[in-house]
Amino acid sequence: SPKLTYKMSDKWDWTSVLTWAEMQTDPLADQGKNPSKNLGFELDSGFTFKPTEKILWVNEIGLLFPGAAFEGGSLGYGKNFSYGFTSKAAISF
Repeated sequence: SPKLTYKMSDKWDWTSVLTWAEMQTDPLADQGKNPSKNLGFELDSGFTFKPTEKILWVNEIGLLFPGAAFEGGSLGYGKNFSYGFTSKAAISF
C-alpha cells in the first residue's frame, strides 16, 4: 500500500493511502468454481491538525470499492461502493 504524506504547514498534514487486494489462491477450487480473485481497492485520506505540541486532531475518510470476488454467490454480498469517516483528538499532558 503506497502512502503519501504532505506537510502543508507547521500545523497541517495530509496523508493518503491506496490499498489494492487480490486473493493468492482460489478458495472454491475444490468445488469446481472459479470466482474472481479481485477483492477491490480502498483509498484512505486524512488531514491532521496540530495547533500545539500537545494537541492533535485527525479527520480521515476511507473509500472502499469492492472487487468482482464479492459479486453474487450464495451469501449475496453486494459489490457496492461504501465509505467511512473517523475523527479523533488527542491531548497530551
